[in-house]
Amino acid sequence: MPSVYTNNLRLELIATGEAGGTWGSKTNTNIDLIAEALGYAASNMTSDADATLTMSDGATSAVRSLMLKVTSGVSLTATRKLTIAPVTVAKVWIIDNATTGGQSITIAQGSGADITIANGDTRVVYSEGSGSGAAVVDALDNLTISGTLTASGFVGALTGNATGNLTGNVTGNVTGNVTGNLTGDVTGDVTGALTGNATGNLTGNVTGNVTGNVTGDVTGTATNATNTTVTDDTSTNATYYLTFVDGTSGNQAQEVSSSKLTFNPSSGTLTSTTFSGDGSNLTGISSEGSSKAWGALQQSGTHTFRDSFNFSSVTDIGTGQSRLVFTNNMSNANYATTGMSGEESGGGNRCVGVKGNSAAPATTGFDIANFTLTNSASDDTRISVSVLGDQ
Repeated sequence: MPSVYTNNLRLELIATGEAGGTWGSKTNTNIDLIAEALGYAASNMTSDADATLTMSDGATSAVRSLMLKVTSGVSLTATRKLTIAPVTVAKVWIIDNATTGGQSITIAQGSGADITIANGDTRVVYSEGSGSGAAVVDALDNLTISGTLTASGFVGALTGNATGNLTGNVTGNVTGNVTGNLTGDVTGDVTGALTGNATGNLTGNVTGNVTGNVTGDVTGTATNATNTTVTDDTSTNATYYLTFVDGTSGNQAQEVSSSKLTFNPSSGTLTSTTFSGDGSNLTGISSEGSSKAWGALQQSGTHTFRDSFNFSSVTDIGTGQSRLVFTNNMSNANYATTGMSGEESGGGNRCVGVKGNSAAPATTGFDIANFTLTNSASDDTRISVSVLGDQ
């Protein structure tokens, strides 16, 4: 019975009683070919066309090597297919596309699925060796690593949960939870929770919770960001823009109004085109020109305020005389008062002033006296007062 080459390395299987006197040399050749299958070789494409890589029977062949570097003596102009032969070889390869021209190569065997390797990339593949319909398969598809994976770069989509530290750049989408620190740039979307610190730039959308610090730029949308790092700036002489949202809950986009609401940290100036409201709850207003209290009151009948600001009460202390009490006291009694008075039904001119002969103005309030021009005390219907000073 003659020798056969039906194994996956195409070694010579010597039949019983065969190879008399040559057994030693044939065995040595088989051992050499086994060593070749565990080693490295380069296979050169000599033309810009598809090619077949044939593993020779019982003889050295570059395609038998575990680590196979595919080069080209010409510049490829399109993706070229390399077909592994025979179709019965089932084997693992590490294939490096080192061809010239920047083109991908496709590794095939039979009519089944094939694997495309981009220029400059390396893939781990295996051939099924099942005959005419044999496929070439990505050996690292659905790879599970129980230890630490360290890479200078990661290209493609990372789908699933990563527990541990990711060190290096990820180009593609990260789908799943990352528990640990992410060091490097992520170009793509991160869908899932990131628990740990991210050092680098995140270019894309982050959907999920980020627990930890992000050092770098986040370009895209961060959904449900609970906290951000704030820097205290009281010196920069520049125009900053206050951000706001147009909803009260859920995920909201931040907006600014560059021409209507700005802030300068150096001067502490907040600028707005319009302020709305009566300002009754404002505190710490130091402008000397602002009225600290005003009142429109009547003395005829019961002494009462028609309307007022920062006056808590008015008390009748005699004809034409009222005691006004502040809601918020003045800081000292050296404030200025102005006033005017009149009678709705006529009766001549009136004058009103601070009543100082019995009680001087105090930080808590002051007394007023209203008279006719003939110096007669008069309870009138229209009296107005205003106070300016320190508060």
